[in-house]
Amino acid sequence: MYWHQAHHIHGWFVENVQHGKDDCHEYLVAWGDIRDLIWACRRVLDTVSVTTDGSLRNTQVAARLFPLLTTSPSDAEYDTGFLVHVSRTYAWAQRMLEDKERGVPGDIYYLTAR
Repeated sequence: MYWHQAHHIHGWFVENVQHGKDDCHEYLVAWGDIRDLIWACRRVLDTVSVTTDGSLRNTQVAARLFPLLTTSPSDAEYDTGFLVHVSRTYAWAQRMLEDKERGVPGDIYYLTAR
C-alpha cells in the first residue's frame, strides 16, 4: 500500500515497527503489528467524529495512537483527510490479515521514500 502525505500513519510505523528510527530502511512488519494497527485504526474510527463544520472532535485518541512526525504546519492537523487515511489503512490491514489467516504466503515490509 502507498500512503501519500499520510504523516500520521508514517508516525505509527516509525514508533511501532521501526522502534523510533525514521531512517528510510526497509522493516519487516510483524503480524502482531498488523493486528495492533487494525486495533488502532478501529479505535480512531470509533472515537473520532466529524462536526458539522468539517472539523474533527475527540482527536486526543488519534494524537496518541498516530503521532505526528513532521514539522510542516500544513501536515499538523487531524482532519478529514487523516480519517480517510485511517479508514483505507484499516481496510488494507484487515485484508492482509485475512489473507494470512487463509494461508496466503507472504510478508509485509514498510519502507519510507524520501
